[in-house]
Amino acid sequence: MPARSPAVETPDDGSAAGGPATPATRSGDARPGGDLAARLTARSQCAAGYRGLHPWLYDTVMWPAEVLLVRRWRRRLYGAAGTPGARLLEIGAGTGAGLRFVPPGVEVVAVEPSRAMAARARTRAGGAAVVVEACAEELPLPDASFDRVVATLTLCSVFDPRAAFAEVRRVLRPGGRLLLIEHVHNTWQPARALQTLAAPTWRRLAQGCRLDQDTVGLVEAAGFVVEHRRDHLLGWIVELEARR
Repeated sequence: MPARSPAVETPDDGSAAGGPATPATRSGDARPGGDLAARLTARSQCAAGYRGLHPWLYDTVMWPAEVLLVRRWRRRLYGAAGTPGARLLEIGAGTGAGLRFVPPGVEVVAVEPSRAMAARARTRAGGAAVVVEACAEELPLPDASFDRVVATLTLCSVFDPRAAFAEVRRVLRPGGRLLLIEHVHNTWQPARALQTLAAPTWRRLAQGCRLDQDTVGLVEAAGFVVEHRRDHLLGWIVELEARR
């Protein structure tokens, strides 16, 4: 089902179609994602940090995990994305690997900061989703405009996770759901200590990915209520559904 064009707030340079999307200034806009300087820094870091990520390399590296594990998790997560007519936002769509699991009739907008990855996602979507090049910390989308937001192994690497979760909450309608698969700081102490030790090096090597992030705590701190949680791989990966 071809997706309708979403209400995407962009400047006049047409960046939603190809270049980085910059949110338009709205009167009375009071995002809780920090002060202006912090938000602008996160936006510029996002644009610079993901510019060189090659989609074919990403797909090759991720292929074993995708086939063995992630694909099964995605199918279940995206299957809860809603009924026909619902509006779904995907944060960090990557090359679009999850789009094929969206139920028929659901209107999809996918946000991806990397221009190359977004282009690959558009090709995969084939008109079934609108792909917008933007960062999670500054979503160029109206308040309360989506029924579901989904993210898979993405929010570990945003530059400002608190701002990202605040933005997710902003664009969700009251009662809307956040559907999330993410690795977390393990509660088992030996694994937790290993993550803490490896975190600085891993963050430099893996596009800012934080092994020691308390993702569930960030979700709750943003004002969400966690309704369902499923742990994978001895607590290294968490699958959850949270209500706005």
